[in-house]
Amino acid sequence: MNQIIGTLFYAGLYRAYVEVVNQHGLKKNSKRIGNWQKAVTFPYMDYWTITHLIWGGLGAAIGLNQLTMLTLASINEFIYEPYRCYAYAQGNKSIHYAQYCDPFPHKVADAIYTMAGYYTAKMLPKLTHSQQ
Repeated sequence: MNQIIGTLFYAGLYRAYVEVVNQHGLKKNSKRIGNWQKAVTFPYMDYWTITHLIWGGLGAAIGLNQLTMLTLASINEFIYEPYRCYAYAQGNKSIHYAQYCDPFPHKVADAIYTMAGYYTAKMLPKLTHSQQ
């Protein structure tokens, strides 16, 4: 898939995902529901880590290259989430997802988990073909 089309497709899917999660309220009023609580200590692994792995794998599956995937992961963690946190702090009460920003190390960990999902998905065809 063309990188531009793939990026637009990925970003559109991600935007739809954010709205579904936002409306579902898994993070409503920063009260994490059940096991969806955010990890607050290193290595910052929680149920949300699974979503980062999946989104990284999806990026690989649709053919995004490494630089595009790293850029999207970084935009998500260092621009998009802080934007939503800022909007919530300014009184936008429709934001239930990303009301409060992760600390810097958690953002880095989330970007790494996204890339781990990406690399894992890239390696899967090689692993399955080598066992035949």
